[in-house]
Amino acid sequence: MQISLAHSMGADHSSAEGCAENTIEAVSNLLGGAQIDGYSMVNMSAIQIVNDMVGGVTVTVEDDFTGVDDTLKKGETVTLTDTQAENFVRGRRSMKEDDTNQNRLARQAQYEEGLKAAFAAKCSEDNTFPLDFYHGLEAYMTTNISARKFSRIALLMIDDQEETPVTMAPMERMRMNGRLSRRTRTAFRKPFWNCFIKKHKLDIQDPN
Repeated sequence: MQISLAHSMGADHSSAEGCAENTIEAVSNLLGGAQIDGYSMVNMSAIQIVNDMVGGVTVTVEDDFTGVDDTLKKGETVTLTDTQAENFVRGRRSMKEDDTNQNRLARQAQYEEGLKAAFAAKCSEDNTFPLDFYHGLEAYMTTNISARKFSRIALLMIDDQEETPVTMAPMERMRMNGRLSRRTRTAFRKPFWNCFIKKHKLDIQDPN
């Protein structure tokens, strides 16, 4: 299932807000009518910006990028530069061994984990980093979440072991059947870079 289709087929797809509203409705329907109070959509053109802000993301190259990006060698563990990050995350139809969307999604999932670690490291060094991150993405982002709330959520998300419900975060109040499920609570501790990544079989990035 591609949530990107809901984004592109919004009633008012001429505006980012219109696309967001249709996407929110699609996700809510998928989750049994759960209320979604907050959203953040980041344009794919921000991949290099995100990668640069966290100082690069470390991944293990498991695909043959010959002809796509010859600097990415299969089997090597590398900290991606900005251009490498975009090729790693978005490369598909020109891939030699496996040009399926499923393969690309697996790479995106690996990138997400590396990005989460790099983001957490930056937050540990400087607790104002989430604000810098937010403002660095403003030109690429459509959201109804304030910079302050974004920062508070981000600082909470660096601790994956935290089990206490986060009442301050708008998206944390998404309820199903009158109660906040643990699965939902965990899912929304994931950083907002999920806009790039397929999670729980939701492809929310390139429809190509």
